[in-house]
Amino acid sequence: IPAPMLLDASTTAPAPSQNYAPAPRLASPGQKSPTPVPAPPIAYSYLHYAPPVTQSDIDSGAAAPPSTTADSDIDYNEDLDSAESIINADIAATTLPPHYSTTGLPTPLYGSHEILLHQNQMADIEGLGRIRNDADLERLRRAGQLLPLPLSFHLTVDPRLPVNRRFCRPWTARFLADISTSFYARFGTPLQVNSAVRTIAVQQHLERINGNAAPSAGATASPHLTGAAVDISKRNLSSAQIAWMREHLRTIEAAGKIDVEEEFQQSVFHISVYKTYAPPATRKHSPARSLSQLSGSAASPGGDN
Repeated sequence: IPAPMLLDASTTAPAPSQNYAPAPRLASPGQKSPTPVPAPPIAYSYLHYAPPVTQSDIDSGAAAPPSTTADSDIDYNEDLDSAESIINADIAATTLPPHYSTTGLPTPLYGSHEILLHQNQMADIEGLGRIRNDADLERLRRAGQLLPLPLSFHLTVDPRLPVNRRFCRPWTARFLADISTSFYARFGTPLQVNSAVRTIAVQQHLERINGNAAPSAGATASPHLTGAAVDISKRNLSSAQIAWMREHLRTIEAAGKIDVEEEFQQSVFHISVYKTYAPPATRKHSPARSLSQLSGSAASPGGDN
């Protein structure tokens, strides 16, 4: 794997290639593949039904006299076996998708070493450098290569995130606007961004204080260093909202437009967004805002990657 570049080598996306295929995803750490979960058996209200036989039916020949066979001679298992085969056929037809758990909810989007490698490979393919310091960050912001987070009533930011780190790449801003709009339309509540662009200097500080922090250099460097990655908070999301996020993100990831690592210690969805999500002709550039128009303090609430 080639060493990552430090600064932007190009602002033009290379031609799409097979490298845009999503990284392989496991159902859970150490699990090769999920086991399909059958739906609950259908409750049948009857096996066979016939109206009661009356004496007039017998006298008229419309029905035979009641059998005198002893109960012990009746094979009740024949009807039960027939019903069981019907139920099993229904279960086979309604098996849940592989990425659903025994609770009936989508399985978590666990991260992996391979997914982190893939995010760095994509950064190199797309010509994105790792932002070294605040001077580099400001240069990219003034050049329009970093845009403010598209904050609105359906997308908020953790107030602890420093003002100069509330920026991301244009295609990432488009992704945030899209997913937050869809989420708000479904649930009527906003999503929150906990972390966005970082510099190598900031990541080196995180390495010193957080044993789970991704490296600041190398093949598994933090994707936040390119400005293309963001962390969306899971705190205060209901089970239904987390399930919606997993399904929504899984669909976009399958198209090769993002990579997702669902974190649990920090309780965020870490998402790397690629240029294929919003080609240049369709990106909506927001006017750059000065840092004085943004507010926040110096504490850092971001995730580990």
